[in-house]
Amino acid sequence: MTKIDWDMFSEKTKTVDLSRTDITILNWKGCPPDLNGINLSYNKIKEINWKDCPQSLIGINLDHNQIKEMNWKGCPPDLKKIYLRYNKIRKIKWKGCPQSLIYAGLSHNKIVEMNWQDCPKGFNEIELGHNYIKEMNWEECPQGLVWIDLENNQIIEMNWKYIPRNLIILGPKELSDKLDEYKKNRDNNQSLSYPCIVNDNICIMKTFPALQIKCEFENPHNKDIISRYFDK
Repeated sequence: MTKIDWDMFSEKTKTVDLSRTDITILNWKGCPPDLNGINLSYNKIKEINWKDCPQSLIGINLDHNQIKEMNWKGCPPDLKKIYLRYNKIRKIKWKGCPQSLIYAGLSHNKIVEMNWQDCPKGFNEIELGHNYIKEMNWEECPQGLVWIDLENNQIIEMNWKYIPRNLIILGPKELSDKLDEYKKNRDNNQSLSYPCIVNDNICIMKTFPALQIKCEFENPHNKDIISRYFDK
């Protein structure tokens, strides 16, 4: 299969799993009009194409493809989640992104620079682990961001000034050390809250399902338990 044969599906279909089907072209013509979720992981798609995509789509999984560039032209207005892990993306682009987006999975790409320009104001979770990011600039970061994965990057500089105060960062101990140093250099009379950095030294780890690790973190801001799943 090189492109999607939508004749296989009923007009009433809401979710579709087309993972591991050797798809190379992302085509939407003939797609069920009320489709709201599609899994296209483990294929050979090189470009994101939204032409004729149903306006009802709210989630798409494009993990493990060959995508080099983020493209939002024609994207459904209510899209909430997009998975682009294990691709070949070098640059993060948000221009044209729907304001409904709350999550993007971008770990295991080739990203070297973080960019928040045009990122939706309501955006709150992003995975950026296993990239090549050296500097984190938070100046245009949505202040509602609550979770970011920065594991296995090459971060040298962290500009803490604009970072969201309720943010939880999954990152290495080196980032914790940088945050501690930043705190010491602040005026002790100032009443400030700080982001929290968690790593595998302080998480409870359980295997579930077979190919993933479940990590449970206590949110220091409100003591709630946060669960996240990561590939082994």
